[in-house]
Amino acid sequence: MVAEADPFCYNRFEFRNKAARQAEQEVLMLKHIVLWTFAEFADGHTRAENMERVRAALMALPPLIPEIRRFEVHADLGIDASASTMCLVSEFEDADALQRYAAHPDHRAVSALISGVRTSRAVIDYDV
Repeated sequence: MVAEADPFCYNRFEFRNKAARQAEQEVLMLKHIVLWTFAEFADGHTRAENMERVRAALMALPPLIPEIRRFEVHADLGIDASASTMCLVSEFEDADALQRYAAHPDHRAVSALISGVRTSRAVIDYDV
């Protein structure tokens, strides 16, 4: 069972619920954020080398997968030792577009690469 998403949107300029945004015909997008922690050494490479391999592989996806609306890959700055190593911040039109992205063969190949070098993964998806 999927938990009901928080129906409210807040930023420093406004606070409105999702129904109000839809009534005003704002385009809603689905934001997909993934956090990874990479192993110190995996797949014959150091953490830094694997981070670069993963970054390059991820950034090759947007031209190949039309469902991607926005795609950012960021490495942690190292301020907090308990932080994840890298994150993906991406946007899709809706849940169906995210599922098509997830099923795409090029995404599956990158996912397999990441699975071989990470020690943890966390994901959150929500409407914006």
